[in-house]
Amino acid sequence: MAIKNILIEVEIVTSLKRLTGQLIFLLLLFTNSTIMIICIGRSNNYEPSLKVNSLDSRNSFFDSQSVIHHNSQNFTGSMDVTVYTNPDCAQSQTISYIDSASTELCIEIYSISSKYIMDALHRAVSRGVELYLIASWKQASGAEYSYTRAALYNLSQISDPDVYLFLSSSSDFEFQHAKFMVIDQQIVVIQSGNFAKSSLSPNPSSGNREWFTAVNDAAVAGWYYNVFQDDMVNAEFYTPDSGDEETFSYDSSGSSYSHPFSATTFNEAMTIQTVLSPDNDVSVISHLIQSAKYSIDIQQMYIKADWDGSSNTFVDELINAVNRGVEVRVNIDPDGSGVEEIVPILLAGGIEVSYSPDVGGYFNWNHNKGIIIDAGHSKAAVLVSSINWSFESTHENREAGIIFYNQHIADWFENVFQNDWDNSELLDNSQTDTFTTSAISFGLAVMVVTTLTFLMLVGKKQK
Repeated sequence: MAIKNILIEVEIVTSLKRLTGQLIFLLLLFTNSTIMIICIGRSNNYEPSLKVNSLDSRNSFFDSQSVIHHNSQNFTGSMDVTVYTNPDCAQSQTISYIDSASTELCIEIYSISSKYIMDALHRAVSRGVELYLIASWKQASGAEYSYTRAALYNLSQISDPDVYLFLSSSSDFEFQHAKFMVIDQQIVVIQSGNFAKSSLSPNPSSGNREWFTAVNDAAVAGWYYNVFQDDMVNAEFYTPDSGDEETFSYDSSGSSYSHPFSATTFNEAMTIQTVLSPDNDVSVISHLIQSAKYSIDIQQMYIKADWDGSSNTFVDELINAVNRGVEVRVNIDPDGSGVEEIVPILLAGGIEVSYSPDVGGYFNWNHNKGIIIDAGHSKAAVLVSSINWSFESTHENREAGIIFYNQHIADWFENVFQNDWDNSELLDNSQTDTFTTSAISFGLAVMVVTTLTFLMLVGKKQK
């Protein structure tokens, strides 16, 4: 297969990174005209890099020249597209796609914890499918890190030469947060959810709200396949460590869920647009929002008000849309990061806001990252993606998304959104007052504690 031809390049890059990480650096410090030479060795936790620039210090991700920039691309024609959601039917549908692979599976994912998915990957390899998998080099929580490494170790124990496991480049991306899978270079599955128990919950039962889509088209799949290959070149081989081993268990079904939405396939004319962070996402999504004439519906896990010292570009575009007469609704997880800061801004901008539902305990999290434009109109569009509305996600992470310019697909997701909206908690300015009061109370509490601490220290010194 074509992707095998670049494995030797990955070997070289991995070896060079490890060699670089073992070097001893000479640091020259000038102190009082005295040159001090200090030898600094590598710690066990150090992640080596071939680049001089630190990711955290770069304003623009593409100051790094080793990462290939991918322009967004449109594909127009008759397309075969399947859409589905969690917790309705995502687990069974995703497994069916893995089970359909006959030659090659290329997976780029943030985290893995589903035993059902692990079983499907084992089945694929056992029938001769080549497995290439890139997981994020780090995760936001210790639990995510632990079970993802355990999954990689589990897969590494398959006695088959055609299992290739990688960790994303620590110097290229803050997180490898994309969630996509290319099957036999023909089908691409793009989703908001990870290969996690909560994102692919047993059907029917409780789980995260997630959106999924699968496109059966070689040209579209080929675009994401090229992204995968480029990311693989800069990735490092996962080195099996017995310390990563853990026992995986099957998820027990949670609260019963009526699963009102079944997987639906659309075979019709449409335009599909690719989206990738940090390559083109800000411009593409901003343009999508700007194109709205009637309505914008957004379902997000979280939205950050601050983007590296500036306002959130997407939120600015939403407020602009309201000002030109577009109805804008945002459904957000009540426990999402930064919710206290962003909700007052959204409400003040004339945007309707609701907290995601927990109807009968069906939804663990609103983990979705989707946008619907002008539902019910001929030029409707919908974005399915892994992209949170934060500076890190849009500028520093690897993220993937896809836009469908098709009324039927947009309306299908609009029905899901409306179902969630109808069961959500609608917010108003009283919540803004609550957030403001809480912020003031917190600030006063900090001032009181600081003052008391200062007085205690002064009192001790006087004694």
